Amino acid sequence: MKKVVKKEYIIACMLIFIFWIWLAHQVQNDVLIPYPLTTLNCLFHILFDVTFYRALGTTLFHVFSACIISLLLAMIIGIGGYRFKSIRYFFEPLNKIIKTIPNISYIIIILIWFGSNKSVSIICFLIIFPMIYANIVYSLENMDTKYHDVELIYHESFINTLRFHLLPYLYPLVLSNLKTCVSLGFKVGVMAEILGQTTQGIGRLLQLAKLDLDMTAIFAYTIIIILICISIDLIFDIFIHFYQKRR
Repeated sequence: MKKVVKKEYIIACMLIFIFWIWLAHQVQNDVLIPYPLTTLNCLFHILFDVTFYRALGTTLFHVFSACIISLLLAMIIGIGGYRFKSIRYFFEPLNKIIKTIPNISYIIIILIWFGSNKSVSIICFLIIFPMIYANIVYSLENMDTKYHDVELIYHESFINTLRFHLLPYLYPLVLSNLKTCVSLGFKVGVMAEILGQTTQGIGRLLQLAKLDLDMTAIFAYTIIIILICISIDLIFDIFIHFYQKRR
């Protein structure tokens, strides 16, 4: 089954590449559709430019800081709501408001309130946090009854319950959530940098390429973003694989 999937994946990539070459040949205009080799050459120039790595570091800092804060806050509120239902009921309306507001609405609001550079992490947080919180609450609600039985029989303190039962139970869920949220947060962060016209970040480089009508650079940056998201997924897959082997 794995061999079939890999074969189909390679074939699909080749077909996309062939279609790209055909489309570029038909249009014959780099401002609209650049040739793959031209894009690849631009991509290598970007990778050897120090400015790109500074921009990448800025974007990753915004994304990871938003993910870490979202994860910690979601776990504190989620576990607190699991222990004390009043916390969950108190927080539920706010969480629903955050989830139901259109993303573009609070992106614009946050950009106006906090300015372009400070708003990227806040926007990533507002998009990522509801996802992590909802998954944690759902998992705790559907937790195996054996954990509840242990609590009832041994009457452990909340600290011990948290350390020996809840956190080990949530650990694989946290890894899976981070895998999704970091990739999503990276794409959202780049979008926020473009909309906010920040002074640093990959979004800033994309914005400059757009102003110059440099479609080759836009394609190259897009490929880099795709490769970064794939790399993030692979890194988390490795962590998840090692965790499953240790169990």
